[in-house]
Amino acid sequence: MNSVFTIECANLEAIPEPRQIMYVEKEYDWYMNQFVSSHVQKFESAFAYANYEFCYLPNVEEKLGMAMCMSQLVNSCVDFKPSLCKFSHMDDNRAVFYCMELDMRIGQSLVMQFYSFVWQIQEADLMREKALALQKEEERRMQSFEIVEAEEVDAGAATNKSIEEEIEEFRLMAERLKKKGVDKSVLHNVVEGRKQLSRLLITKDNRILLPDYNDAEVKLQPIHKAVFLLFLKHPEGLRFKELSDYQNELFSIYLSLSDRGTTNEAKKRVGNLCCPSSNSINEKCTRIREAFLGLVPDEGLASNYFITGSRGERKKVGLDRSLVTWEKE
Repeated sequence: MNSVFTIECANLEAIPEPRQIMYVEKEYDWYMNQFVSSHVQKFESAFAYANYEFCYLPNVEEKLGMAMCMSQLVNSCVDFKPSLCKFSHMDDNRAVFYCMELDMRIGQSLVMQFYSFVWQIQEADLMREKALALQKEEERRMQSFEIVEAEEVDAGAATNKSIEEEIEEFRLMAERLKKKGVDKSVLHNVVEGRKQLSRLLITKDNRILLPDYNDAEVKLQPIHKAVFLLFLKHPEGLRFKELSDYQNELFSIYLSLSDRGTTNEAKKRVGNLCCPSSNSINEKCTRIREAFLGLVPDEGLASNYFITGSRGERKKVGLDRSLVTWEKE
């Protein structure tokens, strides 16, 4: 079964409704369009029952705004296969979309792939609504606290709560942090008061682990992992504007990590990443940074693992290489 993933698109000129599910393609796919056009009424009815609106561009009344949105969306990725996409939310100036590629080669019919997408985004929307509700409740509770001067605080006030009440508050806070993506190993480290750097282990199958944080795994998509491993292999650092000098090396790493698409597609993706006029490398570094911050909440410690550096200077992974281990084949 295909899985839903997220794509971010900055400065989107037209924002679709959160309930609109779009069929999106970068290049015209005759077979897929024949399939969609022949089933469009069934999908519209079925999606409406789930409180979503299926949008197939030839049938959409307000085509201009939707076409602009689709164009910006597909241009945010070099490799964009025919997909179903739905707007989720704004993160600063970036629009976050749920997407799922449609693939005739897997052992699931295209009809079931359409319905699978709806089931998965229903669950994702529900989880996001719960997370937002928890966040609002936390903000409400924080605002309800009475602000007093330190001198006015009774020295014995800290003992007013029972141990059971404090444990319950801690449990609720831990649940909220886990829903926001914080790994349970990080929570364990906070309780234990651990502040030291973990070793970094690259396994034979190219997993990235932090052994001293309960073997927490840094999960990245293949293209992001390829960028991280390239910089890890070059402790002296690399300038973004000179990435084209390392394009073959990056391509080789990416091929070893990804089994999706063709060699030509991989070359296009890596080529876009190394293009000086593209913002792709900055976007990849941002995702790498977020992945480590999800496991190492102390940004001072986490900055040793992700790619940093001043504008125009060499960017590098600053972790002492004595803490890095590469498992041999």
